[in-house]
Amino acid sequence: MTETLRQRHFEKLAKIINRGTGRAVQGFQEIIGESQPYWLEKNGIDVNTLQLNAGNYGVVEQEFTGLLNGKVLVLFTAENVQCILQKMLGDEMDAQGLNDIESEAMGELGNIMVNAGLSAIADSLHVLLESTVTCYKQYSNDTIVTLIQQESNVDSILVTHVNLMISGTALLGGKLIMLLNNEFNQEITEKIELSAT
Repeated sequence: MTETLRQRHFEKLAKIINRGTGRAVQGFQEIIGESQPYWLEKNGIDVNTLQLNAGNYGVVEQEFTGLLNGKVLVLFTAENVQCILQKMLGDEMDAQGLNDIESEAMGELGNIMVNAGLSAIADSLHVLLESTVTCYKQYSNDTIVTLIQQESNVDSILVTHVNLMISGTALLGGKLIMLLNNEFNQEITEKIELSAT
């Protein structure tokens, strides 16, 4: 973490991002048609200490630019992806059918989640954030960690643990990871200071 990324600003930004994650999860709940509660827990960590232990993940990735630049990763364990797809698409679809449309369905779900989250952050900071089209991939936990650690311009990382409920079943192990690529210049620092957290 650079000297310009002061702890106070980091903590305020973490609250804003956590609120954005809440909006993202609400978007998920609306699509799935579930009204059960969800739980969020945020923490800022060093990229070199990131650990994942769920084996394989379905990963939605989207980059964003503006006063904040970076990348958002939405991670669901492989088991949870199957549960989500079953809920979205119905019990009548077999495993092969689910696999055939997994990328499209999860990409669309992730797109809605990420855009809802980025919109909440942009609204809080009164900035414009532009984002790329989402990309959905399947990765092992080790591959995800390696890819993140290889990001040469990551200034800081925030991880929000997202636990969801579908039909009374807890989906544990979900994560929203935000990689910030730029130091806090004066303009974004002022935006964070003026934001209501």
